[in-house]
Amino acid sequence: YSMQQAIEEGFILDVLQNYTPYKVAWQLQHPGADYDGPGEVDESTAVKALVQYVRLHPTNISQKAKIVVDHFRAFAQPLLDGKAKAMVVTGSRKEAVRWKK
Repeated sequence: YSMQQAIEEGFILDVLQNYTPYKVAWQLQHPGADYDGPGEVDESTAVKALVQYVRLHPTNISQKAKIVVDHFRAFAQPLLDGKAKAMVVTGSRKEAVRWKK
């Protein structure tokens, strides 16, 4: 039983259906900039950039904000009797601005 047959029969999803090559992803993130191809990148710099990208991605922030608000409304708000405020702490000012949106 091949993977191709399982995909065709709908038992598993084709993971390459939504695959985006690195060059295309680069061009989407850096419009107008040239892509020089694969080169060596400092590992710590790359990890920091990836973490920042994930932390600031609108989908990630909206999902986290929903979880925080739902938790507050379900567990904290009933105990406070409307006499308190809440504060969300983020990793950076930029992230705080994105959370506020």
